[in-house]
Amino acid sequence: MADLNYVWEKFSTAIYSLAGNGPMRERLRSAYLSFHPVRIADFDDDPEMQADYREIMDRLTAWSEGYPGEGKVPSTLRQMNDEEADEVADLIIDFCFSVARARIEQARNSRT
Repeated sequence: MADLNYVWEKFSTAIYSLAGNGPMRERLRSAYLSFHPVRIADFDDDPEMQADYREIMDRLTAWSEGYPGEGKVPSTLRQMNDEEADEVADLIIDFCFSVARARIEQARNSRT
């Protein structure tokens, strides 16, 4: 598995973005910029975490570029309604807690 400390750092930063001020779509964009370097392959021995991360990324890249050079994430966020934005934020928060639990488990296992 990836260095969960790195993944934790990226997702805990994302949580601070989500808790900030402004429209949720803007906060989601900032959160995405925090964790986008994380890859599905970082969870190669945890299919559940892979699936959860894939769902977040799929939800944030659901739409193709609306304008040349816009990018999938900005295009998706522009077309996302408030309810969808809140759902994706919840997925990110839940995933962050999953990472925290996995870090604890990894630390316990490394002691034995």
